[in-house]
Amino acid sequence: MTTPNDATEIPVEEKRFTWREPVAVIAAIALVDTTVYHGIGFSGIALLLFALPLLLLFGATTPRLNGQTFLFAGLAFLVSLKLIWSGSGTAVLLGLGTVFLFAALQAGIPLHLKDLGKYSASGFYSPVLNCKDYYQSLRQWKSAGWAVAPAKLAAVFVPLGLLFVFGTIFIVANPDLQEKVQLYWTAFTDWLGRFSDWMPAVPQVILWGITAWIMLGGLRPQSIQRNRDFGISQTLPRRVPQYDPQTGMYLGMVDNETLPSETTSVPPLEGNREQEKSWLYYAYFNSLIALMALFSIYLVFEFAKNWTRDFPAGFKSSQHMHQGAAYLTLALALTTIVCCTIFHGKILLDPRIKTLIRLAVIWLALNLLLAFAVYNRLYIYIDLNGLSMRRIAGLLGSTAVVLGLIMVVRMILRSKGIRWLVYRYTWSVLAVIFIGIVFPFDGYVSHHNVSRVMKGDLAPSIFLFPNRYSPQSWSEEEHYLASLPLLESDDEIIREGAKALFANYYLSVKRERYYEGYQWTAFQWARHILMNRLESRKEEFQVYLDDSAQRQEAIQTFRRYTNRWI
Repeated sequence: MTTPNDATEIPVEEKRFTWREPVAVIAAIALVDTTVYHGIGFSGIALLLFALPLLLLFGATTPRLNGQTFLFAGLAFLVSLKLIWSGSGTAVLLGLGTVFLFAALQAGIPLHLKDLGKYSASGFYSPVLNCKDYYQSLRQWKSAGWAVAPAKLAAVFVPLGLLFVFGTIFIVANPDLQEKVQLYWTAFTDWLGRFSDWMPAVPQVILWGITAWIMLGGLRPQSIQRNRDFGISQTLPRRVPQYDPQTGMYLGMVDNETLPSETTSVPPLEGNREQEKSWLYYAYFNSLIALMALFSIYLVFEFAKNWTRDFPAGFKSSQHMHQGAAYLTLALALTTIVCCTIFHGKILLDPRIKTLIRLAVIWLALNLLLAFAVYNRLYIYIDLNGLSMRRIAGLLGSTAVVLGLIMVVRMILRSKGIRWLVYRYTWSVLAVIFIGIVFPFDGYVSHHNVSRVMKGDLAPSIFLFPNRYSPQSWSEEEHYLASLPLLESDDEIIREGAKALFANYYLSVKRERYYEGYQWTAFQWARHILMNRLESRKEEFQVYLDDSAQRQEAIQTFRRYTNRWI
């Protein structure tokens, strides 16, 4: 007898799916499209909650008609009546929870937290394994001679998926390129609209995919332990690798039942380490080749566009430099994830791993050039209108990502594991955060901007003194200390605005000490130095201490004047 605590696999019974399962999935997609995407009220959702238990019962491999089934079906029906009577979001959530428990019962899952947790987790991978079963069933049909091996499918679609992800990031990192792509896409959809007005919208297709994923995972949850090797099935012939026993050459995947006697499914041994050719090798190989080509093309575009800094009139410098640098940093972070995904597990036992390592090192070198492009964009933006704490955070974040890339290179070349990478990279990120908090970046930012303003370059004046365009200030006193030279600026508006802002700060500190009482525990060294210097130069802004209206007018004039360089 198995108790909930002893249950280690999901589901309890794994049987081959019936024709009713895909029919139920298609019916659920149609139902969700009608009641949710095209629906406008709670009555449609009521119909959905009433029909879903019937579809789950219909599509189940082994329908279970017992007391619990009728109980939760009845509860779902009551929630549907509630939605028809007077619907609410809370009732919808209650109904979805009831349907979830009904689905678990039909899948043979006991209603215990541990088993329900495993059932929920299986929803992430069970649809993939179920689709694998569909593929294997198609492979058995006599008319399915066109079926393609999973390794070949992965060798095509994995590179295409990565190209799509990184290509999208490169497009959104360049607003002008994004606008061109949107124009082309609009023209393409308009052209398609002439022939197919019935084409579903993108959100509608996404909703179909989500519905299919949930239904596939809920109808027949599977256990990863029973599907460790791609191609294993309890009802279909197992696919195993085929090797030549003399040369050790990999010959492909064949059914275990039809394995020729002169071949073996066990790869040869090299030294004391078992060699095993991974079916994902060509997927990774093609992905690295494709990404190397994509990065090479984009880097030529990136440096040709930004190296000369010859931007056209009306160029969106803020989006291009700041947001673009953020998206390119995201690409670098995804590179780290992709490399960690490739170089772990059984692929490390593949005798062709050295080829993947060489390709990965070349791709990571291109990523370091991309990191240089990120720094170049940030430098252009800083040179354009000064420093801010947000740009300092961007530089630190990019540095942390670059450190991760360097560690990935070391992990690959020295055959280290992901645990080694995570441990050291975590400490590296903590070190960057520590530097960002402890180092007086506020004072450095203001010193940089004030120095340029004092030389006549007024563009950085937008970041003078903490304001809504530089809200990341951690130390207000550092900003004011570095801004004291502005009291002698040749620009009258800058000079008078600085005096008014210093007067405003001086009064706020005095007011705080008066109302709260000054104690030694509130001592701040930077504030102490700043107040001493303001006391010694008090006569320079005395007029703004005495006249509140004049002080506010000078501050507003200063803000309007500096906002020209947004």
